[in-house]
Amino acid sequence: MRQHVLVLALDGVHAGILATCATPHLDGVAARGFARDIRIREGEPTISGPIWTSAMTGVPSATHGVRDNDLSRYTRREHPDVATILGDADPGLRTLVAAHWAPLVTGASGGPLFATGGYWPGDVGGVDAADERVTRHACDRLAAEDVAFAFVYFHLVDAVGHDVGTGEPYRAAIETTDARVGRVLDAVASRPSRGREEWTVIALTDHGHRPEGGHGGRSDDERAAWIRACGPGLREAAVRRDLTHEDVAAQALVTLGLPLPDQITGRALTACPTQRAAATRPTTQEDAT
Repeated sequence: MRQHVLVLALDGVHAGILATCATPHLDGVAARGFARDIRIREGEPTISGPIWTSAMTGVPSATHGVRDNDLSRYTRREHPDVATILGDADPGLRTLVAAHWAPLVTGASGGPLFATGGYWPGDVGGVDAADERVTRHACDRLAAEDVAFAFVYFHLVDAVGHDVGTGEPYRAAIETTDARVGRVLDAVASRPSRGREEWTVIALTDHGHRPEGGHGGRSDDERAAWIRACGPGLREAAVRRDLTHEDVAAQALVTLGLPLPDQITGRALTACPTQRAAATRPTTQEDAT
């Protein structure tokens, strides 16, 4: 079976509020795998720039250098992102990165986090419309292309939290985003080669929000992150309890058959004793024909 990884990055979704919303697609991921709340550690900023960089490099903010939403201090050469590591290891592997928050995929604010860039939908129509374009782009590519690693980012919930806090509009934004998650998962399910593939799906958030909106501080509301994932071996009983954002990068690399680079401090999500040994490599499009 060929291995693939899909990371669904939902910005600013408070773990406690998520649990009260109607999110059948995220719930389905958890039912097929596991769900864990993550309390962001003391010393780690509750800000998107540091957390997404940690999740995609496998190291904490003090190591990769990003402490706020200015990525200009990111030590790219020493701590490359997952997509870059994969491309360096096997140029034949296809990756997909799609996001509205510009520093992830463009040169804005010292970006991009992903050295290869990615799809940016522009700002026309606001954040909701931009997330819709991201969703369509991801669905089109995932349904048709041999993508080994995908990172699909949803911005709406965080934007609503900043605008009006964590009341009903925030909850509605979570449910709207869950519907988009469902469409992305449906695109994966529709792939002609799906029966010969195993997909690891990792959905997570970077931080929570204060009730009045906003984050960046040390309160429990701001530290209320989470991860839900499913895939080979990711059973509830097998998954570690002490997960961190850095573990996402580690799990992606292990799943796709790469040994973890020495600089990565994140660990595979399961208590796997061989997490730094190479596993089965995904085949390329040419290998599969």
